[in-house]
Amino acid sequence: MPTRRQFLAAVSTFALPLFVPAEVFGKEKGKGRRNKETPNEKVNVGLIGCGRRGKQLLGEMPEAANLIAVADCFSPRADEVAGKEHAKAFPDFRRILDRKDIDAVFIATPDHWHALMAILACQAGKDVYCEKPLSLTVREGRRLVEAARKHNRVFQVGTQQRTMKANELACRLVREGALGRVKRVLVNNNHSPRLDMLPGKGHPPRGLDWDAFVGPCAVKVPYNPDYIFPEDDFQWDGFKFFSGGEMTGWGAHGYDMLQWALGMDGTGPVEVQATDNGKDFKEWATVRWHYANGVVVETGKAPKPGGWFFCERGEMHIDRAKFNILPERLKNQLTQDTGNIRGASTKPHIRNFLDCIKTRAKPNADVEIGHRSVILAHLANIARWTGERLEWNPAKERFRGNHKANGMRDRERRAGYELPEG
Repeated sequence: MPTRRQFLAAVSTFALPLFVPAEVFGKEKGKGRRNKETPNEKVNVGLIGCGRRGKQLLGEMPEAANLIAVADCFSPRADEVAGKEHAKAFPDFRRILDRKDIDAVFIATPDHWHALMAILACQAGKDVYCEKPLSLTVREGRRLVEAARKHNRVFQVGTQQRTMKANELACRLVREGALGRVKRVLVNNNHSPRLDMLPGKGHPPRGLDWDAFVGPCAVKVPYNPDYIFPEDDFQWDGFKFFSGGEMTGWGAHGYDMLQWALGMDGTGPVEVQATDNGKDFKEWATVRWHYANGVVVETGKAPKPGGWFFCERGEMHIDRAKFNILPERLKNQLTQDTGNIRGASTKPHIRNFLDCIKTRAKPNADVEIGHRSVILAHLANIARWTGERLEWNPAKERFRGNHKANGMRDRERRAGYELPEG
């Protein structure tokens, strides 16, 4: 299956709080690095989706992972990856789920496949690492949480900033009140997906199962190579039947930092509204979320992976693997220079997942966290599509008194691709 977009991680230095304990740097007190795993300690994994993001994940795999099999609806790509990794290749991901020698799966497919694949993986007794955005709809996300809990699965969402030290520290400072009360937040104004489709063009190349790529989509999508080729410029993530657009793509990262810094991992905003900003209303309207504690969040020009937090004592600027505090005097009070500490790799996030498979602890970006964070992006898209001010109940995950908006919490699926119960 083709994969998620490439996310370039900025690697930079940053300042750390004076009070950071040693274990924040991945070390236990009085202990050095963990020894390399023996074969018996490794986790046998399968990869579903061998495109750009799938290959990136393979490049970040720690030694604790032992790749057994890969699957992709474009068989030449699966064969290529399997050959390099000495693994077995399958055109159908269900063949991976059937294997008893696989402990966990990595899902790196387009958004519209995430929910069905991950639920089936949980039912098959596999632990799951699913790339972001976790879901295409609000209801899909809740079903994923339910499946993971019912089958006692370790489920990590690929929002890797949850395991980056700079992001952990920055969000903690905001959350613990080091900058005073948060008054408002500015996050990036990501665009919503297009509502049309590309015209049919040519025929699928040999080895591509286009019907399998389209999968759960309820609408008939004619083949066009621009959806999936070339890998560095594909367009499937710009269309509603495949994706939530960059609103869910980058929003899954940036709005996750918002939720984390505000201490809202188990809940969310209570109101959302989109207002015309002079551009295409459906795709670029400014969005505002209101939280019950009075914090107002607005889209604008801010780092895609983070946001600007305006607090009583100053500002916190969060980006990928770095942060900054203004004014300078406040920064000096809270931090000290620690040198060139880099942390933009995905490898620690995958390592956290593999470690949790052994301990059965919840990973850093547990499925509930990923679900709650991407809900903000789903709410934004729905607010743009309806053009209305919407009241949201984060406990029930429903809009108050708006039948039209509630109908957008899920979507139709093609017959034979329904989400399974339990």
